[in-house]
Amino acid sequence: MKHVLFEYLVQFYFTLGIPIIYLANLLTINIGNTMIIPNQARLLGLGLTLTGIIIWTISYLHLGHSFGVLPRSQTRLKNGIYSLFSHPMYLGISFTFIGLSIANQSQAGLIFSLGLTVPILFLRSIREESKLTS
Repeated sequence: MKHVLFEYLVQFYFTLGIPIIYLANLLTINIGNTMIIPNQARLLGLGLTLTGIIIWTISYLHLGHSFGVLPRSQTRLKNGIYSLFSHPMYLGISFTFIGLSIANQSQAGLIFSLGLTVPILFLRSIREESKLTS
């Protein structure tokens, strides 16, 4: 019974929790613009954001029917962008949120991204690794 409840909570978290965390990260980025950084750093943040969105989009398109919110047993992709990175989508998401935080001078957004979003994506990648087959 405990195992079933645990699996239900994990599925609930992946299905609803992840999008809520992304939304919370975006909201945090838009409040408390407290960092004062030079315009060059803000441009670097925009570049990081754009790079993240490109990586995120390419990895999403490359996944095709393999994309899913919940990790499941499937064959590991080894071509395209997946030949360079194990989890490019998570890398793109991380770059996007960190870059947006820098571009918007949001200390709260940067702390949220580095302290919550990136570690959660890292944990997701570990869970996903256990489901993938070569």
